[in-house]
Amino acid sequence: MLVGDQNAAVTEPAEPNPNARQLTADFYERVLDQIPTPIMVVDQVGGIVYGNRFMSHTVGLSLEEARGRNIIEFIHDEDVSWAIDAFGALSEAGRDDSPWASEPWAPVPMRVVDGSGRPLHVEVTGANSLHDDVVDGFIYEVRHGAEPRMLRDVLTGLASGRPVGELVQLVAQMIAAPPIRIEVVIAEVGSGRCRIVGATGERLATALADLDLDAAPWLTANDQPEQLEIADLDEPYRSVLTAAGFADWFHVAVGDGAGGTAYRFAALTPYHHLTATGILHRLARATELLGVIRIRATNDALLARRARHDTLTELPNRAGLAAALDGDTPPTAVLFVDLDGFKPVNDQHGHAAGDHVLRAAAQRVQRAVRPGDVVARVGGDEFVVVLPAVDASQRLEATVRSIADRILRELTRPIEVNGVEIHISASIGVAIAPLGSDVDALVAAADAAMYEVKRAGGAGHRITVVSPVT
Repeated sequence: MLVGDQNAAVTEPAEPNPNARQLTADFYERVLDQIPTPIMVVDQVGGIVYGNRFMSHTVGLSLEEARGRNIIEFIHDEDVSWAIDAFGALSEAGRDDSPWASEPWAPVPMRVVDGSGRPLHVEVTGANSLHDDVVDGFIYEVRHGAEPRMLRDVLTGLASGRPVGELVQLVAQMIAAPPIRIEVVIAEVGSGRCRIVGATGERLATALADLDLDAAPWLTANDQPEQLEIADLDEPYRSVLTAAGFADWFHVAVGDGAGGTAYRFAALTPYHHLTATGILHRLARATELLGVIRIRATNDALLARRARHDTLTELPNRAGLAAALDGDTPPTAVLFVDLDGFKPVNDQHGHAAGDHVLRAAAQRVQRAVRPGDVVARVGGDEFVVVLPAVDASQRLEATVRSIADRILRELTRPIEVNGVEIHISASIGVAIAPLGSDVDALVAAADAAMYEVKRAGGAGHRITVVSPVT
């Protein structure tokens, strides 16, 4: 520990000053109070003799309230036996004939309990000073263990499939771990818009609630942590965040959003940091973690899409169709489209040609319907079109008839494959329900109507009206 005097020369060694202040016990206590790490001194039976102000912040009690109480009172019940063993080992290490006398022992991870009963993960390092007549006790340095614990939790969560939102919140808490006073938000960015997906601290969340997040300074895709002074931000950010008590703004980007999830960090502190290496280092480490989480989020989204979409045509499959229609408004019409003449395509031209025809058919059906209509591939050469509430009931049949005619025209146009024109058509069954109906009932009715068209030679459509179930 280096204690400096503001008037001392730093370029050349100074001669001893006979008038230098007397370094009293009170002086050292004041120095220890400025060290941003909890430090305490306990006697040989574990009674608390001294704790600096950061120790008071940790346990939530003033020195006057904690003095005289046994250190074991502040250890989590499940860690007490471990702490007693460590205390005993430190006592033994202080014997005069011990080779480890006065040497600190390795940090011991444990949980302490603050004044409100909340467990805190810490690492405790002790030194035996029983041989020192002035100290006559044990000196403990207590470092917050939140950061390594959260790092472990993030990595374990990634391996076990923990929800991405929870992992993002853990990363935010890692950045905000003591002793730095810092509040953090993590925003998810997509299509130029963002939403907060992780946060620590009520002051920052309250302040941001009054601001337009889509114009936030973090939207710049800078993948290296940057520091800004709140005073240099544009309005209204400058006024709102200054009023909330913040002085410095740190931000960094993870991903540009192309082909996956992109995140933006913002970390705010109440002080202006002339040297912010520690905070920037935290952000850089968190950026690496969030980069891995981003890959996981992108893969999760890809797997979810694959589970609900047909890989050949990129249309929703049956599961995707059900998800798209999972709403309060029942559909009013379903068209069941089955291609005519598709089997000979595979037989005569091969499956690659068949795949090409299916992709072309899917695109043509999509072009024939209206925005908001849902097209899905539900079988080998079968497609379903679901029309949500369409027009007024008296025009419903005319609307679906027009859509069915457009689909037929699109599908009867030749499809070119490797210079060869392939001709197909379609049999379309249409089920309508002027007052709305269950989608499964409509699909079943449309399927039955489609088979009637098939039996009649195909290349047409048939409409049936489904009465609502009462």
